[in-house]
Amino acid sequence: MPGHEYCGEVLEAGPLARWRPGDRVIAPFILACGDCPECRSGQSTTCRAQRVPGFGDRGA
Repeated sequence: MPGHEYCGEVLEAGPLARWRPGDRVIAPFILACGDCPECRSGQSTTCRAQRVPGFGDRGA
């Protein structure tokens, strides 16, 4: 089913994760790669490899 606004609760997390079990999280509308020049300069909304659930990708 299409959808781009999704959230949940962290059930498990690795030792380097920013979040811990029990944390409530929401995913950003644009899923940027985090490694391209745009992402590294803080411009993740212009990421060339971005994914957008519910639009370019199947819904959440």
